[in-house]
Amino acid sequence: MHGKKRKRIKREKFLLLRNISIIIKQLRVANKRYRKKFVLNQNRRRLYIKMTEDERIGRMSEKDVADLKKKVIYKNRKRIEESRKKILKMEHKKYNYTSPNEIKVTISGEFGVEQGGIDYFVRKASEIIDFNAQKLTIDIQNCTKMWPSAITLLCSLVEWVEYCKKYIKDFKVPRIFSTYSMDDRVNGYLSKSGFFEFIHKSDDTSITTSHRHHVIKIVREIRNDSNAAAEKEEKIIEHLKNFTKYTPAEIKLFVSTVIMEVFVNIQEHGIQVNDSGWWFLAQFHSNHDVISINIADNGIGIRNSLLSGPQKLQIKSCLKEKANSDGEMIKYAMAELVSGAIGCDIEDKYKNYFRGYSLIGGQRRGNGLDRIRETCKDLNVPFAIISHRGYIYYDAMGNMSYGTEENRIFAGTLYHFDFPVSRSKR
Repeated sequence: MHGKKRKRIKREKFLLLRNISIIIKQLRVANKRYRKKFVLNQNRRRLYIKMTEDERIGRMSEKDVADLKKKVIYKNRKRIEESRKKILKMEHKKYNYTSPNEIKVTISGEFGVEQGGIDYFVRKASEIIDFNAQKLTIDIQNCTKMWPSAITLLCSLVEWVEYCKKYIKDFKVPRIFSTYSMDDRVNGYLSKSGFFEFIHKSDDTSITTSHRHHVIKIVREIRNDSNAAAEKEEKIIEHLKNFTKYTPAEIKLFVSTVIMEVFVNIQEHGIQVNDSGWWFLAQFHSNHDVISINIADNGIGIRNSLLSGPQKLQIKSCLKEKANSDGEMIKYAMAELVSGAIGCDIEDKYKNYFRGYSLIGGQRRGNGLDRIRETCKDLNVPFAIISHRGYIYYDAMGNMSYGTEENRIFAGTLYHFDFPVSRSKR
């Protein structure tokens, strides 16, 4: 009797489990059908919305369509700018300068990209920029030449530290000092170029501050408008006309293609908060037959600009894990016509409004760095782009080297050009 009861209970359990299994399968099938129906309805809804948008746009006048495009562009621009302000805030918060110890960095010989390579510059810059101490001393006693690119590097660091006060609670500004060089010509140049002024170092009256080189004193420009850029372009044109062999057409090509593109990049990507400023320093070096041109900002850097811009999905998809490398991102931007600019090719959901349209220059953006590279190669102009932890360098023949450092090598982004001189009018 007990055996029959056990068999009956066992069979009832089996039937119950089978029924539960059947119910689960039925629920799964129903869920799949529901999900398929939901997706189908969503697609139909998107198609309907797109059709109604197309019909609505088709009935608009050209002026109304242009106004609608501008409205969408401004809305997207504001979204991106707000995102970049948050990124800049987070970048500043990374650096507290809390260590009580003093850091001393010694610079010997020549310091700058202009010396014909970028390796020494990158190595020393990585020691200077990301210091974590309440005092940084830059020992230049044995420095025989401080090039304009190095001056731009150090002045931009001072400004970056100043702006940390805005984003770090109870922030104590670290002190940045520089010694004098044993070479009086170096001290004279640092004084005339404006370097000592930016690090709040008073001039020693015993130093000969006169300097015969043609220096455009370093300027931190707080105006974010076309007039400020135009003034700097005129200064560059004047230098190139006075001290180079290049024809007026070649000079115009360099300024209109290269320098103008750099100023647009600086003003669109670099300036994300009020009065964050940008830098300009140029000099004709008669003894070295070169005009050094340096334009820089204290912004979020090329990598952050690309990953917060309209092409971010395309870039992340193509680079994957390499998207975290600043050097790889600069190289990718140079070769693949990608950009963080508002008016470049954008995500599918915005293409209906943005296609072929931009608020800057009236054209699509995205191939500016490629134009810089090709123009400099045609004119035999070596140049470098250094942005936060990454850099890329092209020599006069267009040969490239690039890399990413563990520490930052510039507090923002630097565009540096060595315009060659073969005949000077001294």
